[in-house]
Amino acid sequence: MRVLKANIRKYFKNETLSSEDIVELLKNKENLNQVENIIKEYIEYLAIGISNMARLCSADTVVIGGSFVHYKDLLFERLQNELDRIMSPLEKEKTTIKLAKFSNDAGIIGATLIQEI
Repeated sequence: MRVLKANIRKYFKNETLSSEDIVELLKNKENLNQVENIIKEYIEYLAIGISNMARLCSADTVVIGGSFVHYKDLLFERLQNELDRIMSPLEKEKTTIKLAKFSNDAGIIGATLIQEI
């Protein structure tokens, strides 16, 4: 997400845009169309990375957390479509892509659950 946000900030020449600001900005179809190539490239690379990791780990489920959840309405369906395009039929059938249940707090919650040995 860091790269996507940085590229959008650069495009709009505003380095102070927060994640929430960017989401609001992209809810406007005209703005979304202006950064279409940036989003398309991001989704393509993310899908390749997820696909490679799923293959490498023989994952049945891939959970996406972090700040991606702020953009789920704009990006998640596109990501699923790109994964459908690049993954084999067997991989698509075997692998489920989900958003983290605890949204952007999944890492924090997980870290608090780690117990010292």
